[in-house]
Amino acid sequence: MTRISFNTISCLLIGLCLISSCGGINDEVTQLYNNPNVPPSTFGISSPTVVNGGNLPLIYRVNGQNLPLDITGVPSGTLSIAILIDTAAGGGYSHWLVVDLPPSTTSIAANQDTTGLPAGSRKGYSSHATPVHGYEAPLLARTYRVRAYALNQKPLAITLDSTTHWTVETFQAQFAASIIDTAAYSFIIAAGAPG
Repeated sequence: MTRISFNTISCLLIGLCLISSCGGINDEVTQLYNNPNVPPSTFGISSPTVVNGGNLPLIYRVNGQNLPLDITGVPSGTLSIAILIDTAAGGGYSHWLVVDLPPSTTSIAANQDTTGLPAGSRKGYSSHATPVHGYEAPLLARTYRVRAYALNQKPLAITLDSTTHWTVETFQAQFAASIIDTAAYSFIIAAGAPG
């Protein structure tokens, strides 16, 4: 018969008391992760016409017809906002980039890409080597990634020419030290959709 020493029993009882007190060790770990003393991000980007993950209407699949976008919860310390639209397919394909938007920007109206973006903002080039964006009719359904970046730089030290095409991955790698927060949104174009 195996004997359990008095010291072993004492250690077990002390351990049970510690676990049961103050909600238990597991509760303390849960509280730590649920309350990391960092306020949750409120930075967001969306569209009033296309829900997140929704299908892009035909009117916005024409060059120069940008999708209307809303920007909310810009974090303090932001000096500029950048908006990037790309697809991850084929190693990344750039469709639209605008940088140096003022932090007070709350929306980009439909077709504002051609009628005039906020003063001081600059546009990049798509992978079509044009400063406007268009969306082809894909053979397969395709997801387009929209990212808004709150940045602590203005003007942003970025190359904007017809040979430089920024994707989510390249932008985030290049400006990781300048990005305060990121907001994400997406839309799709169904396979074979007219464009």
